[in-house]
Amino acid sequence: MSRRWVIATFISFTLIAVAVLLGPDGNAADAPSKKHPNYDGDQVYGNGKKGVRRNKTTPGGSFPANAFGLHDMHGNLYQWCQDWYGDYPQGDVTDPQGPEKGQARVLRGGSWKSSPVSCRSAERLWYEPGVRFHLYGLRVCFFPN
Repeated sequence: MSRRWVIATFISFTLIAVAVLLGPDGNAADAPSKKHPNYDGDQVYGNGKKGVRRNKTTPGGSFPANAFGLHDMHGNLYQWCQDWYGDYPQGDVTDPQGPEKGQARVLRGGSWKSSPVSCRSAERLWYEPGVRFHLYGLRVCFFPN
């Protein structure tokens, strides 16, 4: 079986990340502290409770998997996405990809140093692809052909 290796698009990450809906609106801070992703637990979102502040990355798989069996979709490290940053098309679109070219790529998911609001599935940052930082990482995905 052949495989195609890719960096996921922002919308792909969003769709697989929401399988871990920890609260009524999918925000990381709504879960009991044992299930919190690795983020700055001293900060709260809305009426949420403080969590654990670990001040470092944690090994992959340190937190429960989501409904798709994927770990660490929120927090720990921002993850680079395939998309160039920009406005998405208006109206109904299947698998929006963002612009065809640009200056900055999307990062998503928050990090161990992020507030809970930055760990939401819909949150995105953007930086030039050459930027290296201790809070950024990457997840390679494969699809069977």
